[in-house]
Amino acid sequence: MKASIIFLTYNQEKFVSEALRAALEQDFEDYEIIIGDDGSTDATSEIISRLVDAHARRHLVRFLPKEPNMGLVRNWNRAIAAARGEVLVVMAGDDISSSDRLAVTSRIFEDNPDVMVVMSQVSIINESGDELVAEWEPQRRVDSIHRASAYSFGLDFWHGAPTLGACGSYRRVLSTAFSPIDAAKAEDEVFIYRGFLLGSLAYTPKNLVKWRWHGRNLSMGAWSEVDAPATTLATVAKFYQGRAEYCEQFRKDSRQAYDQGLLTADRLESELAKIRKYEAALRLGFLTISPTAKWVPWLAAAGRFLRSHSLTWRAWRHVVISGIKFSLPIRQKVRHFSSARPTSPTPKT
Repeated sequence: MKASIIFLTYNQEKFVSEALRAALEQDFEDYEIIIGDDGSTDATSEIISRLVDAHARRHLVRFLPKEPNMGLVRNWNRAIAAARGEVLVVMAGDDISSSDRLAVTSRIFEDNPDVMVVMSQVSIINESGDELVAEWEPQRRVDSIHRASAYSFGLDFWHGAPTLGACGSYRRVLSTAFSPIDAAKAEDEVFIYRGFLLGSLAYTPKNLVKWRWHGRNLSMGAWSEVDAPATTLATVAKFYQGRAEYCEQFRKDSRQAYDQGLLTADRLESELAKIRKYEAALRLGFLTISPTAKWVPWLAAAGRFLRSHSLTWRAWRHVVISGIKFSLPIRQKVRHFSSARPTSPTPKT
């Protein structure tokens, strides 16, 4: 299967050489590298050009036209529109992919026609390249395939699947069957959701990406505990707030899939119900964690959560537990929530 590496960069002069070299030196033949620099104001663009010009595989590289900074989503939209491969493999300009990433990913897609998305194990490195975390998903030791179910509860929106954009690969049909993204700030969860609409998600425990945390990431990968508890809580709460912004895109994509005959009316109805539940859970989670949230908005969010889940006993239990957490003093809150990192940060480019 021909693969297209979607290599997006923005002001990553310290890291882009290592990241691009990994893309150029894949143990794979039939691929291209689409480079979209998002108007970098440092030396990123010049470093890329020098490296490509001197490399034996420079014929694989296609540069998108230089444009002023347009943001991650617009840069992604134009890159995938230019792609020719059957598989889109995301590579950020500050991460490092293993040399067998394309080979492993393509094999999974070839062996599983229903699979629309492939995720892998990753390690986390710091600015200097030192390993911080050996396995982001230490509990996932075997290959697995995840499919959508008709129902969900709260934040259980991804059917138990890992959703880390840094290691994401997607079938190109998730681009061609849908309109460009226009209601989300990043591509990862949008394409994962589209993958569940049209098929399934596969996970491999092979470590295919070194995901770099360096404090300037566009993702939750940049957050860390700080001395000020309120600041830590506000940072963690932003994870939930940011996630809620994706829900409008999910609604658009599910309706578009239905309009094209890719979903039945019953499936569309169940998808919209799941999105409502997810959105309500994210809002309640944000207010539960936020250090500045007040009781009145929290109670309103709790009511919305209960209604979206049809007032089930499980929903009541969730609200009671959330209320206890909401009532904790700030220092107790931060000890509880800062140790529970979000399991699916948004991508960073």
